[in-house]
Amino acid sequence: IDKAVEIPKLAPRTEFNTIFDEFLISNTGKYIFLEGAHGIGKSTFCGNYRAQNPSIENFNTYSFTHNRDLINVAHLAQPVEFVNWLNMQVSMLVNGSSGVALKDEYAQLIKETQNVIQALGQYYSSINKIGVLFIDGIDEIDKYDRELLKKFLGLLPQVIPSSLVIVLSAPSYTQYSALLGNKLRQETSITLPSLPYEITQQFC
Repeated sequence: IDKAVEIPKLAPRTEFNTIFDEFLISNTGKYIFLEGAHGIGKSTFCGNYRAQNPSIENFNTYSFTHNRDLINVAHLAQPVEFVNWLNMQVSMLVNGSSGVALKDEYAQLIKETQNVIQALGQYYSSINKIGVLFIDGIDEIDKYDRELLKKFLGLLPQVIPSSLVIVLSAPSYTQYSALLGNKLRQETSITLPSLPYEITQQFC
């Protein structure tokens, strides 16, 4: 690392990291909802999450909040864009290849999403780890088009492998509970706390 390049410091949430790890382990094979007020640091947490428990591995983050000025949220939320991104990331991890770009109809994209998530689950099961996929900022899609959000969430399979956890983030679980239906319940929702005053002072 070039010492002349300053690496941005991130405010630590050590205690919450431990709680979050335990929450993941107790909810394997499920969707988790990470909620918290606007600007509290959900996207930073999702994008920079490092498990303290060695049995957990952060697979990747699909974010609707980072670089949203560079890449249109509506574009990222298109089902084909997400499925192609997921397929490429899983193929790179499992096979070392970029995978094949898909241009299928929505019904087929739902099947492809299920297949890719199953392949990801098999990979993490084979190495005896829990893989975590973050989907950050689903409220950003809602600001643009609720119907598009419904289509995006409709891609996600009802049941996911026991070696995976998929984390969705937005300010409020209750705002999206009806859309999520049986995929995600209140008991698998966790709130990102505010940083302690002492730590916020250090980073101001």
